[in-house]
Amino acid sequence: MIEFLQTINNSTNGTAVILGNVAQWLNGYREQPTGKFIDIAITSDQTGSLDSLGTRLEIDGGTTFPQPVIEQYLIKTENYYLDVFVQNTLPGSTLISGSNILTPEADIAYHTDLHTTVNNDYTLAKLNSRKELYGL
Repeated sequence: MIEFLQTINNSTNGTAVILGNVAQWLNGYREQPTGKFIDIAITSDQTGSLDSLGTRLEIDGGTTFPQPVIEQYLIKTENYYLDVFVQNTLPGSTLISGSNILTPEADIAYHTDLHTTVNNDYTLAKLNSRKELYGL
């Protein structure tokens, strides 16, 4: 998987930020990544940069999340599904194993903002699970 993350990084000229359970794994909070999904944040100028890695699949309605996500789509590769979140500003990250990886603090900040925008039990549960995972 590390090699594929570097391929993602190279495809986006070093700008993609790896999110979700893969970021949690690389930050040392999981023993291994779960599932076949790799969540990625990119800016709008990199929107087409991942298309060469697989088949692009559009999401009905454009995105499952409100601000700061301006577009969302999937890329089906040979081994993974890339869940791509296009944002104007990328979240905080640190370089781990040659890729930009979401920091725990940026993950908490994103989910705090998400819960403020979409105040429901689902977003609260996501926020609380991250606070518990990171001990923050």
